[in-house]
Amino acid sequence: MSYSVFISHSNEQHDWDRVRDLEQWLLGIGIKPLLARRSYEPEPAATKIQKMIGESDAMLVFLTQNSSKSGFVNQEIGYASGKIPVVVLRDPDIPMTGFVYGFDTIEMGTEKGVENVEKLRKYLVQQKTSKEVADSIISGLIGFALGAGLVLLFLAAKK
Repeated sequence: MSYSVFISHSNEQHDWDRVRDLEQWLLGIGIKPLLARRSYEPEPAATKIQKMIGESDAMLVFLTQNSSKSGFVNQEIGYASGKIPVVVLRDPDIPMTGFVYGFDTIEMGTEKGVENVEKLRKYLVQQKTSKEVADSIISGLIGFALGAGLVLLFLAAKK
């Protein structure tokens, strides 16, 4: 299974250009970005977004001047809160208020930008690795349980 992140963002063109850069960067480090704007499912937007968040391992909130005013972004954060890890990527001039207050935050566009991107990369890769290890353990346990069940069936059939 791959590690996927839902990206919550504004659909304003300037933001979308930056989100596409983030999308490519995530793909480059082996993480699957999920963007509602790229989903062409014929269902209501809220249903589609809830489904995508439910399929995600984490959420990145791309917090800009535009997205900080978006009702959808706030609803997405509220929906994901408590279900999956949420990390806020924010422009330095955007205050941490409302739904985004209290989440892990990484500032974009500062002199520490490269350091912050590396911090995000390490966090996501660590989360991805943890999920892969957990998935491997679960697969092993399922395999063991199935094997043990087959042995018990075999022994029961011999009686």
